[in-house]
Amino acid sequence: MKKSITFLFAVLIVSVTMLSSCKKDDAESLKSTLMKYKWEMTKVETDDALTQATYDLMFALLTPTYEFKADDVYVVTFTSLLGTAEPEEGTWSISDDGKQLTIDGTTAEIVELTKEALVIKGSDVMVSGEESTTAVDVTITFEAK
Repeated sequence: MKKSITFLFAVLIVSVTMLSSCKKDDAESLKSTLMKYKWEMTKVETDDALTQATYDLMFALLTPTYEFKADDVYVVTFTSLLGTAEPEEGTWSISDDGKQLTIDGTTAEIVELTKEALVIKGSDVMVSGEESTTAVDVTITFEAK
């Protein structure tokens, strides 16, 4: 009986260790996928008409492309018909459970992250300009380049 309790305890310890390291491995895998590609912002979806119109106008004029670096710095480049603007830098991170992406202090839920697409969802995600008094739900889609 004592041996079976010891054995069950050992199995429990190994299982917990494996489960917790799988989560970390998943987050590291997502981070690796994010850093492997340049990500072109291709679509923004929101129920707020003004925010949607702002993004639609932005996409008509500019194409933002994000590159996530290993040192937790990202570089965003804006390309237009007139050329490419000077790149801008910021900070980024992925949560330990791999479910959230934080860019410059703004956290969004990772809906999808594959070698083809990155989809994030949050409130006021990467919206710059005037601060609004109400939260706007935004879903942003990026394509890997």
